Amino acid sequence: MKVSPYIQNDIVVPPPPAPPIESVASDFLESINSAVGMVSKVHRNSWDTFWHNPTYTPEQLSAALGTRAKRVFEASAANISFLSTLETLGNHPAGAILTPEYSTPPRAFTINDDGTVTITPVS
Repeated sequence: MKVSPYIQNDIVVPPPPAPPIESVASDFLESINSAVGMVSKVHRNSWDTFWHNPTYTPEQLSAALGTRAKRVFEASAANISFLSTLETLGNHPAGAILTPEYSTPPRAFTINDDGTVTITPVS
């Protein structure tokens, strides 16, 4: 970030020195960690609402979503990809934030051409 000098009482005042690059890098990684934390919380809550709902089955929820179900599943896949990529930039080992229980659906499913999703019944 370039800061221009400014004039104060007819004197040109130089901009303050830039922070050390390590500090800038640390702040950058802290921002990423914060984003990972927020996205992972939303992802886990949504995942539990769909796959582990105490009131409605995944089949019922998928039917209620109708043709929006495809976009919900695509968003979930995008979240998984995003979190898998970014979690290792912080202080988290791979898989620490996005555990297998929140990245591998517990049931098979089919995304249909019309945007609906069919959940494979439990055998």
